[in-house]
Amino acid sequence: MNRLMPEMSGCGSAGRIIYKAPPPEGDGSMSHATSKYRVSRRFRAAGERRNMGYPEVYAVDFDKTMNLAGKYPELGEPNTQLINYLIRRRAAGDKVILWTCREGKLLEDAVRYCRKYGLEFDAVNDNIQENKDRWGNNTRKVFADYYVDDRARMPDNLIIEEIEDE
Repeated sequence: MNRLMPEMSGCGSAGRIIYKAPPPEGDGSMSHATSKYRVSRRFRAAGERRNMGYPEVYAVDFDKTMNLAGKYPELGEPNTQLINYLIRRRAAGDKVILWTCREGKLLEDAVRYCRKYGLEFDAVNDNIQENKDRWGNNTRKVFADYYVDDRARMPDNLIIEEIEDE
């Protein structure tokens, strides 16, 4: 398979997509730990929001994205490639949101896990303060330029079947 598989979808036309290289021919499996992430510039030039004075925002899932454990809610090997990338983005002034279904103690465990590997967050399951202040509200869906999630898919890759009336 030569095509790249989408692994992260952007928000509307302003977002970007991060693609994970497909598994090698053969058994059809691939470890997330060896995944290569690439940023598509399909929607806009790199740094456009930053050039407008706004940081770029990454909303990142935890399980099977940063934490590569095989079974929820276990903590396993870290996706060090992704974690280190996010650390570099924060150092460059971008913002990172932990965006996960975890709550309570499991959420606290996820935050501690990421801190153990040097990753801090600008928000947890919430919008960054700059966006709340800018727009005067706090929407339920977090705003981000990038959504990094093992379950993300782009709508143009869905197969929609039309069923004709008989």
